[in-house]
Amino acid sequence: MRNKRIFKMILIALLVALDIVVVRFIPIFSIPGLSSRITLEFLIFVIAGSMFGITGGVIVGGMGDLIGALLFPMGVYFFPFTIVNMLRGVLYGAFLKGSLDRKVKMSNTELVIRTAGLTFSLIILVNMVINSGVFLFYKNIMTVNGEGYDVQLWLFSVISKIPYESVNAVLYMIIVPMFILLLRTVMGNQFFNKRM
Repeated sequence: MRNKRIFKMILIALLVALDIVVVRFIPIFSIPGLSSRITLEFLIFVIAGSMFGITGGVIVGGMGDLIGALLFPMGVYFFPFTIVNMLRGVLYGAFLKGSLDRKVKMSNTELVIRTAGLTFSLIILVNMVINSGVFLFYKNIMTVNGEGYDVQLWLFSVISKIPYESVNAVLYMIIVPMFILLLRTVMGNQFFNKRM
């Protein structure tokens, strides 16, 4: 029992370290001057959420963002962005928990349906609505004149993210199920059932 807990802690710590490296040092696509960038961070969340559920997703999201921001800052640290990342971990854990365990016997159709729910929740709720609000709140705090929190500006921010988030949605819907099926095949049933 104790060895299983230690093994889980080590795997979660490795996922946190991998999250920091992937987000801070390996962006796939970045637009200079904009905060939008495409990284492989979602694959780390897929592993954490699939293996450890909500708890693993929250720890990897929160600690990865906090430690990454403190050790390798990309601007001023703002705690609500860490909360948004933790919320991402909650969603990955809620939708993908057990998808790697063959005892659960999740069909490919159920995996695609869960991925669609995850994608919709992440894109609409977190990335567009909540993250836009947090970003505008951050921008308002950081400006000297305090322009005020404007609903029209928030709505413009949400609408302007539609093309970028549409690309993300397509990537998630294609890559996440394929990645989980690949992990099931490569790691096999024995790894997850014996160790977890």
